[in-house]
Amino acid sequence: MEPRRKAVLYVRVSSKEQEDGHSLDSQEREGVRYATQRGLEIVRMWRVSESAWKEEREAFNEMIAYIKAQPDVPVVIFDSVDRMTRNLSDVHEIMKLTKQHDKEVHLSRSGKIINKESGPDDSFMMGIEALTAKRYSDEISFKVKRVLRDKADKGNYPSVAPLGYLNNPKTRLIDLDLERAPLIKRLWELRATGLYSLRKLEELAYAEGLRTKTGKRFHHANLEIMFKNPFYYGDFIWKGQLYQGSHPPLITKHLFEKVQGVAKQGNIPKMVRRDFAFAGLLTCGQCGCAITSEIKKKRYIYYHCTHSKGNCEQPSIVEERLDEKLLGVVQRIQLAPDVHNRILTALRRDKGQQHDYREAQLVSLQTRRDTLQRRIDKLYEDKLDGKINEDFWQVKHTEWTREKTEVERAINGNGHSNGVTLDTGEKILELTQRLYPLYVKQPPHERRRMLRILLSNCALLNGSPCPEYRRPFDIFVKGPSCSEWLPGEDSNLRHADYRVPLRFRKAWTISSPSRWGRVRVAGA
Repeated sequence: MEPRRKAVLYVRVSSKEQEDGHSLDSQEREGVRYATQRGLEIVRMWRVSESAWKEEREAFNEMIAYIKAQPDVPVVIFDSVDRMTRNLSDVHEIMKLTKQHDKEVHLSRSGKIINKESGPDDSFMMGIEALTAKRYSDEISFKVKRVLRDKADKGNYPSVAPLGYLNNPKTRLIDLDLERAPLIKRLWELRATGLYSLRKLEELAYAEGLRTKTGKRFHHANLEIMFKNPFYYGDFIWKGQLYQGSHPPLITKHLFEKVQGVAKQGNIPKMVRRDFAFAGLLTCGQCGCAITSEIKKKRYIYYHCTHSKGNCEQPSIVEERLDEKLLGVVQRIQLAPDVHNRILTALRRDKGQQHDYREAQLVSLQTRRDTLQRRIDKLYEDKLDGKINEDFWQVKHTEWTREKTEVERAINGNGHSNGVTLDTGEKILELTQRLYPLYVKQPPHERRRMLRILLSNCALLNGSPCPEYRRPFDIFVKGPSCSEWLPGEDSNLRHADYRVPLRFRKAWTISSPSRWGRVRVAGA
């Protein structure tokens, strides 16, 4: 009995969901049946899904290399040409096997055999079948891309939602992840303070139980990507283009831009081995270099300039003396009792006026939203009744849906900015009255944290701090003046005509409560 010739079997599908007759199991059964009928022995087999394109390429190249290196394996079996490849360069490789390596290509479904004796018509027909398969594949790819682009145009993100959101398989929309979203939002707020590095936020998130959707640690590199993603304030990027999303925003655009500003500054404190009281807080008033700290004689902590050439003339200062001078920096943030009371009265009066304005604005926004929804519903009915064509429906539906999303964002934001701002103003005024005694009671690391919130920069010149206060604390430090506090040209402070300056009202915002005053300040 003659020994059976050896062969390899290569089966491939274009996706994990194939029609009957094209599945991997079906191709394998057909290939084994064919080999048995032709007296072939299958010595190796490759099962590949083209949905993983890289895997498919590696498997095809591995198969070609294997059969070239095995002179006793003359046959390779495919189900059909389109199951063999949809790439003309691969057809060329297959033809090289037959012409240069004396191999045979068997197509089990049709029973066709191609070898070095095959005529030009066989090669031509194989090329035609491969081109037909390629066109079919390209057409499917084009349709999928068009569907995804249309989905993006309607404001629906056509991919997997980022952490903090979930893809809803029933509605095919994206919802907030109620478990992870609150912590994700808190990470944005902490990043915006400028007090936390990415690695510190990674540790905090891990300690509080945040994990990826696969249960892994949310790495600081993932945090960096997250903090650049506009998806969280309601937009998204698809194929390099920014779209207005219909998913619920987790943060405001203002917070997003604030985080971008923090990332550009690049001055977030880094973790050091020893936590000196005022490390990373000061710069040199002469050359602008950072002020560093070091221990001398194993007990004294000195702060001095880090000028690389060592020729800066600024003297060093011992930590105890620096601490005393920084007490004066905090002590300067105060208001006289009469000014404090007049501002507080004016804020409360403005708060009532703003409330009335917000109520009227809210009614207007809700009316506009309802009008747009009625238009969208009527538009859909006209489309079903054939009164309008598909193109017109698509244009107007996209236009009105986007406008409705903007109106809903305005409704969600209404009542937060002005009302919360004025409430925060009252808290800040209260804070200024007890800020100094609070500061004195804090441990060194909390004092540094408070100073970072109060100051945007602090230079050290001739042993004395030269602070630049954040808003609105810079106004408190300057004290009342005609240009800052008075309502008009009158030079007398009159209680009846007193108004809070616009700059002062806009100077504060609130985020999460602080441990020492339950107030966070814009820019902190």
